[in-house]
Amino acid sequence: ASVRKLSGTCDDKLNVPQGQGIVDWKAVKAAADAQCDNVIYVVEREASYNDPQDRVACLAEDIAWLKANL
Repeated sequence: ASVRKLSGTCDDKLNVPQGQGIVDWKAVKAAADAQCDNVIYVVEREASYNDPQDRVACLAEDIAWLKANL
């Protein structure tokens, strides 16, 4: 048997810009929308992915991505 090294790790996908991680946001939105009408969406970010660290800028980018892609 051969062993193949995978490029990157799961950590490479955990604290990244919206749409580049491991979450399928279209599936999440579809599931939320199926629960009830008038769903309220909340965007949270625990840590910054940019340098210098600016969580508010990251949130603004996340919100812009969600609006453009969902």
